[in-house]
Amino acid sequence: MALILCIETATDVCSVALNKEGNTIGLQTFHLPRAHNQVLSTSITHVMQTTNHELSQLNAIAVSTGPGSYTGLRIGLAMGKGLCYALDLPLIAINTLVSLAESVQTYHPQACWLCPTLDARGAGIYWSIVDPHVRSASPARRGWITKPQLDVFCPEGALYVFGSGVEKSASALMERPDTHFLQGVVPTAASMGRIAQKKFRQEAFENVIDCDPMYLQ
Repeated sequence: MALILCIETATDVCSVALNKEGNTIGLQTFHLPRAHNQVLSTSITHVMQTTNHELSQLNAIAVSTGPGSYTGLRIGLAMGKGLCYALDLPLIAINTLVSLAESVQTYHPQACWLCPTLDARGAGIYWSIVDPHVRSASPARRGWITKPQLDVFCPEGALYVFGSGVEKSASALMERPDTHFLQGVVPTAASMGRIAQKKFRQEAFENVIDCDPMYLQ
């Protein structure tokens, strides 16, 4: 297992976590819209100091790469790339929707299907369908969820819907039997750790120069 710094800035939440051997050992999270550039650097310093670790001890940097806020994603990825360059570390990209599903799977392992959503402002929502063990996911989409789409990705079984796009998707999803809505689920760096550790073992690293956020324009 590795010591991985996780950075989440895809939404209004700015979050930093330190993951060691699959466990979150340090975490700081702020819900301050449009303030990521003000708190990200100090959050990293805080997490490293409170866990008695140095940046030189890190094995990798993991960054949430979207979908999500254009500005937030750019800030997080720029910080991640800068640390990778300075420390000569590999960069791990984490799908924000899959990370959101990971946070729910921990507390709702009985779910048959997971539907993480994020508010895409005037363009509907970002969403995906993830299997209950967070091993596979449908391609992230931007727009509106329809019942025919759900019939393709998860034709039967319980469906748990969560994230900031819940209210926008509720009317269509209520047409589907056995759908459950979870409130208050937001992306945080804590849910990135297990995914990041798996990618580290597989050496699924990004090209630091070419890695870009997932915007889904």
